[in-house]
Amino acid sequence: MGFKRDLKKLILSMDSLTNGQAAITVNEENMCQFKLTIIPNDGPYSNGRFEFEISYDDPSDYPYAAPRVLCTTRVYHPNIDTEDGGDTNVCLSLFDDWESQNTLEDVVQGLLFLFYNPNIEDPLNPLFNGTEENDEFEDNVRKSLLGEDVDGTEFGRNQVSDDPSLHVLKSTDVSVLGEDSDDQDTNNTADSPNNNDTECNDQTTASEEITSDANVTSNSTYSDQEQTNDRETDKELVTDKTVDEELESEKALSKVVENSTELESETSPLLTYPSNGQKKLNHYTSWDLVLQTATAVLTYVGFLNCYHTINDKIR
Repeated sequence: MGFKRDLKKLILSMDSLTNGQAAITVNEENMCQFKLTIIPNDGPYSNGRFEFEISYDDPSDYPYAAPRVLCTTRVYHPNIDTEDGGDTNVCLSLFDDWESQNTLEDVVQGLLFLFYNPNIEDPLNPLFNGTEENDEFEDNVRKSLLGEDVDGTEFGRNQVSDDPSLHVLKSTDVSVLGEDSDDQDTNNTADSPNNNDTECNDQTTASEEITSDANVTSNSTYSDQEQTNDRETDKELVTDKTVDEELESEKALSKVVENSTELESETSPLLTYPSNGQKKLNHYTSWDLVLQTATAVLTYVGFLNCYHTINDKIR
């Protein structure tokens, strides 16, 4: 994203991003420079007002290089040295380890972070030796904000009233940045081509159109071939599906036959080898038949004897 586009985005989100603790004022004469005002609501620097100048020499350097950051407010802070005459008088690891993924929002959050988490053990300011105790440090910060001397160094009074209405910060209207939010678009507009370039561009466009038509034809032919292949593939899938269904049917039939065979094998012993009870029943039935036959024979024999006796008497 371009510098101006990110700057617009930052201005619009500033209140929610910092919980109303910071605001941006754009330098209308130099759009690559803006002022950041911070009033912490809590911590050792609460109610203090601190201003920074953030800028790029060339907007195309963003976001590949860290911006130049200068604190213009005299402050008793281990990581800010306003006496330093360099391009940046703020010590923040973000600037040393800057990557192209970083944005202006990271810069604002990093500076606000310094007021809530000052690094006493690794100071930039020569007033600190890295051995200060927290209680001593916070007492010196309070003195500096009230305008008292700290170790022989004078600080102007810098403390906003506790009245919340005086803490209200308002950022610059994004309209001052113009309609174009991307610097790259602006640069492309400024570098307008001459007639020869226009003619060259027309030829290039015609060549691109011919190439595009050839690609369309090639893609169309390829698409037809692809559709034919898809149809053949679908037929093969249908055939495979039919074969699979037949195999499944054969397997199911085979399973039924196996189950029937198992059932017959389970029931056949009952027919071949009767149980003990069945054997006894068959035994009793055989004796009944014998007795019935014997009775019938004896009855018949007795009947014959009686017949012969009566016949003899008649004679």
